[in-house]
Amino acid sequence: MADNDSDDEMSVRKSPLTQKPPIWRTIWGAIRLNLLLYLTILSVVMGLVLGFLCRQANPSAYAIYLISFPGEMMMRILKMLILPLITCSLISGVASLDITATGKLGSRAVIYYLLTTVLSCVTGIGVVMIIHPGNPGALDPDFFAGEEKKTMDGNALDAMLDLIRNLFPSNIVQAAFQQAKTQITYEDVWVVEEVGVDASDTNSTVEPASSSYGGATVESILQNITKRVIVDRSPGYMDGMNAIGLITFSLCFGVMMAKLRATTGVLIEMITACNDIITNLLMIFLWYTPVGIMFLIIGNILSVSDLTELAKMVGMYIITVMTGLAIHAFGTLCLIYFIIVRKNPYIYMKNTAAALMTAIGADSSSVALPLTMKCCEENNGVDSRVTRFMLPIGATVNMDGTA
Repeated sequence: MADNDSDDEMSVRKSPLTQKPPIWRTIWGAIRLNLLLYLTILSVVMGLVLGFLCRQANPSAYAIYLISFPGEMMMRILKMLILPLITCSLISGVASLDITATGKLGSRAVIYYLLTTVLSCVTGIGVVMIIHPGNPGALDPDFFAGEEKKTMDGNALDAMLDLIRNLFPSNIVQAAFQQAKTQITYEDVWVVEEVGVDASDTNSTVEPASSSYGGATVESILQNITKRVIVDRSPGYMDGMNAIGLITFSLCFGVMMAKLRATTGVLIEMITACNDIITNLLMIFLWYTPVGIMFLIIGNILSVSDLTELAKMVGMYIITVMTGLAIHAFGTLCLIYFIIVRKNPYIYMKNTAAALMTAIGADSSSVALPLTMKCCEENNGVDSRVTRFMLPIGATVNMDGTA
């Protein structure tokens, strides 16, 4: 019996379930959990290295065009699925909530997005005023003295009217590829103005009419000046997806579906199934993003004619932008997260690193939307109903980086 017991103990000790796995398997398991993140980081590094190496070969414009093609395909594939993802995820997310929960979540979303947008604007203005990436002489208050002020096309009222028009698109299909934009018609007109000329100015070629002001001899002349004036405004359209209009329609559609749940149950299940299909398609296509990002970076580096001159021209601008983004991302947003959630914000950020790298490489938060949903739901444990409601709005409307 003793021998049998010792044999049993030895078999337990030698059992594969009790043996410590080899180191290589442990390392591979850790890499496999975040394989897409590591591949994305590797693609960015490889893109930079290969981009600078390929510049030594002086490739032709057609070669650069071909090199950029895989990156272009990545952008086209992701943009193809962004529109159905936004609409389906919003409708299914809102329809799965009750009306009270939708109102609370919506009000908190509006407050949060407005707060972060205002704070990002304040951060951007402050960084620009401190660093001033343009002409350093502009820090002098007298730098712009004597220069004519230039006005932008349109005004704030035109922008507000365009925003309201985009909130309620006249054609929901047209909103997928066009957005409202006020069309301004200009006309050059001749304006006769009286201007003063110093009588002692020997360089003046105009014969003035003499006049005197307060003992100082000043010559007054009539001069024809051409001015560009606005003669007409009319509603028009410009190319680009009207994301805010699609979001408005999707929210209203989802709220009504939730209100009429007794008769729209089948429709809710169908749209939820469509959302699952689009999400799974995007999860498959996301494995192509490291390749696309690498070729996209290579193509962008090769398309620049003179990197040294570009660095001189926009070097301070890049530093200013990166400083503002770093302050907002690692300071402002993390502080808001810590105050509200009382948890370490950098752990949450680490779990979404793959989405952040994809957004940086593709230069679009909308392109990284499906991966952002995956990171929030699987890595951070966020309810899928919340991600379907919040993330499409945040990725398309809340543009803190632009601000």
